Amino acid sequence: MTVAARGTSAGDRLPSTGPGSGECGHGTGLTAPPDGNGSDQQATCFPMLVPRQLPPAPLRLAGRDAEVAALDEILTAPPGPVTVVVSGLPGAGRTALAAWWLRQHRHEFPGGQLYARLGGPHGPGEAPREVLGRWLRAVGVPPPWVPAATTDRIRLWREVTAGRHLAVLIDDVTSAASVTALRPGTGVAVVTSRRVLGGGPGAGFVQVKVSPLKRRAAAALLSQNLEGAPARAVGELAAVCGGLPVALRCAARLAAHGQIPGQLAARLEDEKARLIGCGYPRAEAADRAVIAAAVAHLDAPVARALRLLALCPGPEVSPALAAAILRAGRAHAGAVLDTLAAAGLADQPDLSRCQFHPLIQAYAREHAEQAFPPAERRAVTGRILTWYAEEATAAFPPLTGPPGHDQANAAVVTGWLDRNQPAMIGALAAAAAHRDHAGAALRLAGALWPLLRHRGCGDGQLAVARLGIRAAGTCGDERGEARMRTRAGVALAQLGQPHQAAGQLGRAAGLWRRIGDDARLAVTLRQHGQVMMTLSRPAEAVRFCTAALMLQRDGWERDTALILVSLGEALTAAGRDTEAVTRLRQARPLLFAQPGFRDQALAQAALGAALARFPQQATVHLEHALKTMRTLGCLPGQATIMAALADLAARTGQPSEARRRYQQILAMLPGTHPAAQQIRRRLNAVDGPWPSLAFCPVGHTMSGTAPCQPARPAG
Repeated sequence: MTVAARGTSAGDRLPSTGPGSGECGHGTGLTAPPDGNGSDQQATCFPMLVPRQLPPAPLRLAGRDAEVAALDEILTAPPGPVTVVVSGLPGAGRTALAAWWLRQHRHEFPGGQLYARLGGPHGPGEAPREVLGRWLRAVGVPPPWVPAATTDRIRLWREVTAGRHLAVLIDDVTSAASVTALRPGTGVAVVTSRRVLGGGPGAGFVQVKVSPLKRRAAAALLSQNLEGAPARAVGELAAVCGGLPVALRCAARLAAHGQIPGQLAARLEDEKARLIGCGYPRAEAADRAVIAAAVAHLDAPVARALRLLALCPGPEVSPALAAAILRAGRAHAGAVLDTLAAAGLADQPDLSRCQFHPLIQAYAREHAEQAFPPAERRAVTGRILTWYAEEATAAFPPLTGPPGHDQANAAVVTGWLDRNQPAMIGALAAAAAHRDHAGAALRLAGALWPLLRHRGCGDGQLAVARLGIRAAGTCGDERGEARMRTRAGVALAQLGQPHQAAGQLGRAAGLWRRIGDDARLAVTLRQHGQVMMTLSRPAEAVRFCTAALMLQRDGWERDTALILVSLGEALTAAGRDTEAVTRLRQARPLLFAQPGFRDQALAQAALGAALARFPQQATVHLEHALKTMRTLGCLPGQATIMAALADLAARTGQPSEARRRYQQILAMLPGTHPAAQQIRRRLNAVDGPWPSLAFCPVGHTMSGTAPCQPARPAG
């Protein structure tokens, strides 16, 4: 089942109010632009969302009473952050235990439950920095306020989770340092690892060791699925499985499908002994023996399908993806997945997807490399990349429609992206430099980038853009390279690296000139001008925006308007207010002919800033823009406009009004936000001589097409 219903784009409408809806993702639920008569409502801190991200868990556990009791003890610990390390062998059920326990105690964590899988031995995962960015957005931090540096993300994560009792589950952890970075300010971090992580109880680490099930518990688990089987035979089968749940599950399905438990145990014991003789560790030999027997029991076409499906870079396969991999119909692909789930070789969290245990996927992938020639494996990779690109493209409309358009589908799409983003970027990385796949990799990069930008994933944007540049170079696509260099520049600016952003945008502009695409060149020059603004070089920003304006043609009204807004901002910063007002007034009718309320508000706010010498007019424009931003639920836009209103009040002898505005902004901003210190300085200076301070963009530039990190204003 595809994760998104395909359809036409909703255009530039009011944004979704749900999690993952991008820069303005904390809306008020209104569906119309303001009429200018709304009340001046009190600003409050950004709304905290309650995420629920835990992976599927078994309905019940067997033989884990001691481990559950050890986990229960942490609920009686004094308030504060607690870290539990659940360690054990692969296949012992560490994640199943942790997810089951957290679900049982969901009411203990009213702040929500978050999940991440770090880069482990079985496929791509996430780096702690990427996890922090995703988690901050998930709990409600507006994407433009997620800092670029890892240390700043850690500080903000601790700040927003202090006093908020939540739980995080982190899989495949290899170092205590990763845990320290991801631990919330208050709540519980449950970590799974193959080994006991350093730190000990004195350092805040509670150790829970997950060993293979004892023979009696393993036999009891098998007996639930083998009614009437002799107890001795069941015990022998449990023993040969080594007490590992993944092996027990496969063995139970084999025995339930006609395999006599005693004979099955003997065969598995022989295979296990052979594998141990080949150098495999005893526990791994037990898993491999049972998995091999389960695969051998499949019909040949289904076994072949399993090996092909295992080539997928992530653990999740939907019927639609399976159909693309197998070059079969959706019904046939769904039947294959059902057969694999019935054999214990896959889990089905819901009807839309199957998930492979890492051990089963690794086993099947190893045999796929032996069974299929390189050309066939490359063809499968190409089909996977093409399917991911199509799904990523189809995922965009559900995330960008107006409030209430289809929140259920938007939530499904968001969940799919969270689970599959590491796999898609991993597949892109593997394919970008390969000549056979570079074209498909470039299409995937082109489909992923706007999704990641909409959701405020600056790290992912930059990674995808760089991989797109590599893929374009591999296949000799100059236009694709120019597009990806432009996107890399936007991502670098968003991540607070303006010098590197300027370099990428300059190279992209050179490519667009050589290609002869004036429309793309104009967009790139405008973005270069915005970067110059963050570098406090308004004269150069004016030059770039003027060059972009000279390239405009009839029919490019929206692009022309946005260039005029950027040019107006640059002229204001350069002290050329009269020219700025002229340009911004030219932009307004062009934007008001378009269905983009946010663009209209940004243009009106820029006009208000340019009219600072005429306080009454400036206030009217800024107040109307602020009401629009409130309707849209765009907190960074609100904070930026409120800063302009506060500055205006302070300069015109209204200290109480300025003080009120500054205090409202501080209530909205995280304490670690770079602009918070600037706002405090201005608040302290209200009653004294007003300092000469540049306008402070709290979250993004006024024209706001790229949610960049704010530059520190001069003075």
